[in-house]
Amino acid sequence: MNHSPIGPSSAKRILQCPGSVDLIASLNLPPQPQSKYAEEGTKAHEVVEKILTQQVAPEWATEEMLEGAQQFLALLEEDLDDCSVIQVPLQTERKVHASSISPQAWGTCDAFFIADNTIYCYDYKFGKGVIVDVEDNSQLLYYCAGILDSIAVPQGLSIRNIEIRICQPRVRQPQKQRLHISAVTDFVDSMLLALESKKLYANSECKWCPASGHCSEQKQKIKDLFQVQVDQPISNLSPIETLESDQIALYLENADILDSWITAIRKRALSMAISGVEIPGYQVTTSIGNRKWSDPPIAERQLSLIFGPEAIYEKKLKSPTQIEKLRGKEFYKASNIETNYVVREETGKKLVKTSQDPTGLLFTEVEG
Repeated sequence: MNHSPIGPSSAKRILQCPGSVDLIASLNLPPQPQSKYAEEGTKAHEVVEKILTQQVAPEWATEEMLEGAQQFLALLEEDLDDCSVIQVPLQTERKVHASSISPQAWGTCDAFFIADNTIYCYDYKFGKGVIVDVEDNSQLLYYCAGILDSIAVPQGLSIRNIEIRICQPRVRQPQKQRLHISAVTDFVDSMLLALESKKLYANSECKWCPASGHCSEQKQKIKDLFQVQVDQPISNLSPIETLESDQIALYLENADILDSWITAIRKRALSMAISGVEIPGYQVTTSIGNRKWSDPPIAERQLSLIFGPEAIYEKKLKSPTQIEKLRGKEFYKASNIETNYVVREETGKKLVKTSQDPTGLLFTEVEG
């Protein structure tokens, strides 16, 4: 798949490290294999597209994928129902070009429409490892810029606001934010300023950067922050139990920089080893997945004959989202099903970053 070098998912990284664009281009890196999480996300988006276009979902779609797609559909339907006049109908998986940023700026928006002089723009996130915040979200602002630049807007229509949405069904309820259309202009100006700057800044976005492990600024910041050099044996780390809370905060705030370096080294080592290069002390092994039926229809027929049809199936209660769809949201609410029968259980504890940078050491604004 052909990706833009300054695409929507890279916008936040570009704003925080403008020099990463040229650095990545100069490295001429080979295409990286898709991670299992990216593959899962691609499949989940395919399920969403099938559901939104009223097609049959793929047989391999998991219950979580189906439920997430229904939640995304419900979010779209809720917004469409609340609008008075639809001025540009719903578009899904639409490629948009943000030419106001660069001729090389494009991406595929999960869904959008224009109604009541407002752009409604949506991003579907199936992952649960990283919680994505809707507030002034760079990726969604990028899509809105692309919509303004490349979509035929009816003559005489004056767009005044944007409504941006993130649906991350395995993490939390959909998030919403309403912004004046000037937020898109401000975002475009920030992107243009960043692309002119060309400065490198090591920060938490390093973990998403293809140039991680190749960046001199990243290496220098690891040395400055952690008092270690990544090209020498590490022997002088402070004992963790001796660290004060402000030191812990400093390390947490910048841990992604070190972690992204280590991840890049591991990826490079695996790639070299697979190609036949010996990594002293390491070897390549093959991971084996869980058992599954090689041909489910044939297995189903044979197992039914051996054990009987009743023994090989499980009856399972539908999820709250699926039940809600049976007779619609109004009936579901009127029946008090959510109040009486639905819970959201804690699945564990996680330390998450607040919006504030306690250390003041992360680069967060574009400098001219």
